[in-house]
Amino acid sequence: MATKDKKSETLMHLDSVIFISKYLDDKSEYTCTAYLLKANFFYSNKNFDNALENYLLALESSKLVKNKPIEVKSKTYIGVIKLERTGSEQEAIDIFRQCMGFYNEGNNKREYLNDYLLLLHDFSEGFRRIQKLDSSHYYNIKGVKESQKFNKKFLKNYFIFSEGINQVLLKNYVAARDSLKNSYELINKSNDHTNKIISNYYLAESYKGLKQLDTATFYFAKTDSIYQKHKVYSNEVKKMYQNKMEIAKKNRNLKKELFCVNRMLELDSLKH
Repeated sequence: MATKDKKSETLMHLDSVIFISKYLDDKSEYTCTAYLLKANFFYSNKNFDNALENYLLALESSKLVKNKPIEVKSKTYIGVIKLERTGSEQEAIDIFRQCMGFYNEGNNKREYLNDYLLLLHDFSEGFRRIQKLDSSHYYNIKGVKESQKFNKKFLKNYFIFSEGINQVLLKNYVAARDSLKNSYELINKSNDHTNKIISNYYLAESYKGLKQLDTATFYFAKTDSIYQKHKVYSNEVKKMYQNKMEIAKKNRNLKKELFCVNRMLELDSLKH
């Protein structure tokens, strides 16, 4: 992770580009790029309010110069923030549909391949959030096929991982375990701490469904450990603490119940 001084330096350079571009004839071409980079910087550092503000500025300035790739990237991230942070799932899916039109034109799928595959994953996530698992499954299968077609092994694992979550929700625990184990190594070797948490949580749920409670407990503990180390928001961690709180309440363990309440309050503070 970048140091505080390095982060300040990055923001200073981006703000300088935005400022200088005001005096150039093609200022918006530079401006929309700088706003997008600034938004990505805030997003990667979990500052989602400032990220959203700069994605909106990137979107506005990209439209002025008809820079469609930046317009679509900005709009996609706005959809992702609405999906993951504000609970506006249907609005996010509608935004993703608008963005998909761009990739269906000409050679855009191949030219912007990673962005296209990530959008398929966003669709899968969005439909799962509104309990439309058939639609989520459709985009997972499409994502696997497209990833194989273009030899994108890492992104293919994300679709396998996503389908594993669907299978947990469908209570198909053997299929869930197999999908989550198949994708586990690559995801857990990455710096994607949010999905590392989600991977361990749903793997724990799959073993819990299979009545392998010792293994389930191991992966729940890993979920908590990753959260404690990186302090990133995840609905799955919140669910875990909610379940623990209910157990503590039934057992009249006030200390454990208060511990879980404090953890959930901490999680809520990380959401924006």
